[in-house]
Amino acid sequence: MAIFRRRVIQQELDFLRRGVVPPERARDLIQRLNGSRPQAIPAEWEVVLLASLARVASVKYERAFNAVRLDFFVRGEGVEFAGDIVAISDVDIAKRNPAEFFFRECGRIAATFGFDNGGFDIRIADRTTGKYPDKRTELLLPVKGDIPQFLGRELRPFFQQIRSDPGEVHVLRCVQPGIKFRITFDPKLLGSTTGRYASAAAPMSLRRNPL
Repeated sequence: MAIFRRRVIQQELDFLRRGVVPPERARDLIQRLNGSRPQAIPAEWEVVLLASLARVASVKYERAFNAVRLDFFVRGEGVEFAGDIVAISDVDIAKRNPAEFFFRECGRIAATFGFDNGGFDIRIADRTTGKYPDKRTELLLPVKGDIPQFLGRELRPFFQQIRSDPGEVHVLRCVQPGIKFRITFDPKLLGSTTGRYASAAAPMSLRRNPL
C-alpha cells in the first residue's frame, strides 16, 4: 500500500537522480519501491525526505563515516548533520499477537464445517506485561503456528453443538495458560462476524513506543 502518489515518488526520484543519488543507487531504490510492502514503504520515505532536504541544503547520499554508512549527510547555512531514514513497523508485534490470523482461521475452519454465513462474535482477552514506562499489551492467544490445529480441535464440538440447535445462542469459552478467548454464535448475527481485541501496538507511555 503506497503512502504517496506514484507521480510524486517519480517526480522526487527524477530530482534526486540529477545529482544527489548516483545511477547504481537509484536502481536499488527503484527495486525497493517496486518490491514488497516492507521494502517499499521505507524506500518511499527515503525518496521524499531526501528530495525535501536536497531542495534546501547540500545532501550527500550514503556518505561513509569510518565503518558506518548513513543514508544522508546534510550541509546548510551553519548546520551539518547526518542520519538514517527508517520506517517503523508492527510486523513483529503482529507475529507475537496474531489476532488477524486468528480471525481468518476461525472463518476458514467455520466454512469447512458449513458455517460460512457468519453469525459469530469473537472476543480475545489480553494482559499487561512489564513495568511503566515499558508496559506492553499482550493478547492471550496460541502462538501463530499452533492456531490452525488448536482451533480445529477446539471448534469441532462447538460447531456440533450449534448444528444440533441452530436457533439458539451458543458460547465457547477457552481459558488455558496464556490463552483466553470467547466465541459466541448468535443466529441474529448471521451474515457477518464481529469481534474485539486490544491493540498490542498501542503505546502505554509518552517515552516508549512498542514499535
